[in-house]
Amino acid sequence: MQDLSILWVEGISSRNPEAAAALEQAGYRLARQDHSHSPADMERALRRESWDAVFCDAALPAGAWQEVLRMVRQVRPESIFIFIADHADMETAVAAIKAGADEYLLKSEPHLLGPAVARELKSRAERKRAEEAQRKSEDQLRLAQRMETVGRLAGGVAHDFNNILSVVSGYANLLQMKMARAGDAPRELAEIERAVVKATALVRQLLTFSRKQMVQPQVLELGSVLADMLPTVRMVVGEDIRVESLLDSGLGRVRADKSQLEQIVMNLAANAKDSMPRGGTLTLELAEENLDLEHFRQGEKARPGPYLRLTIRDTGGGIPNDILPRIFEPFFTTKGEGRGTGLGLSTVYGIVQQMDSNLRVESEPGKGTEFAIHIPCVPVSAYAPPGKADTIGHPSRGETILLVEDDVDLRKLTKDILVLQGYRVLESATPEEALGFARSRTLTIDLLLTDLVMPRMNGKELCEAVQDIRPEIRMLYMSGYAPESLLPDMGLIPVYHFLEKPFTPAKLLVKVRAALDVPQTEKQV
Repeated sequence: MQDLSILWVEGISSRNPEAAAALEQAGYRLARQDHSHSPADMERALRRESWDAVFCDAALPAGAWQEVLRMVRQVRPESIFIFIADHADMETAVAAIKAGADEYLLKSEPHLLGPAVARELKSRAERKRAEEAQRKSEDQLRLAQRMETVGRLAGGVAHDFNNILSVVSGYANLLQMKMARAGDAPRELAEIERAVVKATALVRQLLTFSRKQMVQPQVLELGSVLADMLPTVRMVVGEDIRVESLLDSGLGRVRADKSQLEQIVMNLAANAKDSMPRGGTLTLELAEENLDLEHFRQGEKARPGPYLRLTIRDTGGGIPNDILPRIFEPFFTTKGEGRGTGLGLSTVYGIVQQMDSNLRVESEPGKGTEFAIHIPCVPVSAYAPPGKADTIGHPSRGETILLVEDDVDLRKLTKDILVLQGYRVLESATPEEALGFARSRTLTIDLLLTDLVMPRMNGKELCEAVQDIRPEIRMLYMSGYAPESLLPDMGLIPVYHFLEKPFTPAKLLVKVRAALDVPQTEKQV
């Protein structure tokens, strides 16, 4: 039985006792009811408390029912309003429905009251769910717009910061090389380089947030990556949470983007911190497992073989069973307004999927939560031998390079490196100026080296315009952004056509030489 509160206007229940009995037969318990015999009585009753339904007698004095309906819609718009008449009157019925009544019934048909109430209660519940869904959708849209705005800001800061880092790193490298020739290797310059590496990692996080980070998978020793992160994890979770690590050495390796792995760990650590407001223990565990087909669940990527199992476990309050299936939904959060974006776990899930890995979560209220990520190991043959440090061992052959970069400091540094190596450089601050060089028939230009992000004309558009004039020219793009995030229609750019900022002198010269040496049939992208 469902409780129902009803306000009877003009004593319908006494005139038609079958109405109350019909409602009870339809499954409604009259938990509360009242009777009013005038608009004034009804107004007092409406303002005193809420009612599921108002039954109004058509026998009220002329015009009174309109006043009753107006007051119900003004004071208790959520209440069902059913107009009940002694006999059928089509004109009055149409007028009542147009004025806002939910139903028009006859006293001689009390058995229709139950279905009418059920219909209207269902309609109101559906409308309430729709309004709530719309409100949540609007909230998510506003949040997404805010995140997009912050993302654009982060991307812009990262772009400018990348240029600055390239200048700092480039000149530090040049000084190191010059002083190394004299037999001197000052420690201060090495410290500058280490600081640049840390700053570059920060820029990568900004670019990841703005979805413009280049994904750079490489073979990694996951245990070392996690060990290096432990001080940062301890700083993030705070002193009242103990961080334990069970990281076996000598395990297999994985192919992944290091910054994305770090993002997974930091997001899960931050999530664990929120679940342990009074302190607790956070455990990071890494172990090797050889999985067969029986291990995989429905929907998981089933590829038998060796895996590294990364487990992140907390002793927090756990996740309720009714919430657990939704935790990876974008924008879903239980932290309350202003305390979470609802993007942390969905980002983790997306990265895990991108790595062709599997993610499982087990949790029980009061007993903590465990996230387990199975990452496939790469064969030993994929391990790259230790590489030699970058050197300036990429001599020029006297080629001419058209350099286009709107940042004056970075343009000057790039030119200095190229000239020092023996290249001729035509430098341009704008695409328009670069086109002027390209149109000059007295100049020989072998390579166009251009930034992708420039005002009025981007690097792709400039390249197309220059190639219309000089089809034989080779090209090299440079940017701190992933090209596809800037120019989605650009397609995949071969590695020899792209230089990521910030770059060292050695990396610049390697890329320039590779772009110049590309066979003529492969020079176009």
